[in-house]
Amino acid sequence: MPDRLMIQKHHLIKFEPILYPHIPGLVHHIRLFGCDATTAGPYSGLCDKFGLKRCKRDIAAWGINSAGAFILPKEAGFPFGGPEVVPYYMIEIHYHNHAEKVGLIDNSGLKLTVTSSLRPYDAGVLLLGTPATSKAMVIPPSQRDFPLKSVCTKECAALFPTTGIKVFGSELHAHGAANKVWTSIDREGKPISDFLRIDPFRAADQHFVMFDPPKTLMPGDSLTTVCIYDTTNRTETTFVSIKSGPGHSDEMCINFLLYYPAVEVGYCLSELQDEALVEFFENRKDKNYSNSFTNFTWAADDAPRLQKVYDSGPYKFSCLSKEGEPILTTRRRAA
Repeated sequence: MPDRLMIQKHHLIKFEPILYPHIPGLVHHIRLFGCDATTAGPYSGLCDKFGLKRCKRDIAAWGINSAGAFILPKEAGFPFGGPEVVPYYMIEIHYHNHAEKVGLIDNSGLKLTVTSSLRPYDAGVLLLGTPATSKAMVIPPSQRDFPLKSVCTKECAALFPTTGIKVFGSELHAHGAANKVWTSIDREGKPISDFLRIDPFRAADQHFVMFDPPKTLMPGDSLTTVCIYDTTNRTETTFVSIKSGPGHSDEMCINFLLYYPAVEVGYCLSELQDEALVEFFENRKDKNYSNSFTNFTWAADDAPRLQKVYDSGPYKFSCLSKEGEPILTTRRRAA
């Protein structure tokens, strides 16, 4: 980071992709993270080798087919630089090399615009959905509309300021099997609206949807994110997690919210607890459920049995800081 940015806090007010157009669609999405104090120094290579835990603070993101420049509202900017900030950032680029070409070299990235004239509010990123490390969330093959959901609990949203947070952008993110995705809001135990719904969903057309005026989330709201998957053309289990990549054939179900004023919460996630699968696998001794699902031969009644497990739980609900550290963890049955 340049010295001038280390001396004084700035606001990031605009970012835009720099894409090398030799293969259209090669870059699927780009994420920029801030790193924590354990970062040893500069690094270039595979993100998982470096340790994603060191660089978990979301700052900016771009998805395939998004419009060019992303401009923040005049009320807010992402905090950038300053004497108390670790001077390292990580850019993570996901590729979809559907043509399977070899020997490709890419120099894509993000162009950032910052200002020393600070805006009234720091902006933040809140990620909703299913953890990328979940071992228990899968989609059976040959399913037309198989739903998975995650909940950001009212206990986590209780950490919002009393006046709420203003959400000015949202991007629902999944891969090729998803055909419908949405996030809905419950307030005081009652559904009030769909926060954002995309139906039909196309993995090749993902971008931030901007809200003007912003949408308000209040303390005590709960947010449910749902993804509906079509695996009628698949013969093997689809994992909603990072197994080894992650690959485009694996799935995700998350929603990036851009908002102000920034709060400590960075991730609000839920996942089925592994022990809920004991009965499904008939108490087999192998408790490595990733292996169990990989080697599983699906019978006609197995998908409905699994859906009942997902409907009843129990679930682990995680409220994490921007750096990915636990703030609040609860475990209970699904609602």
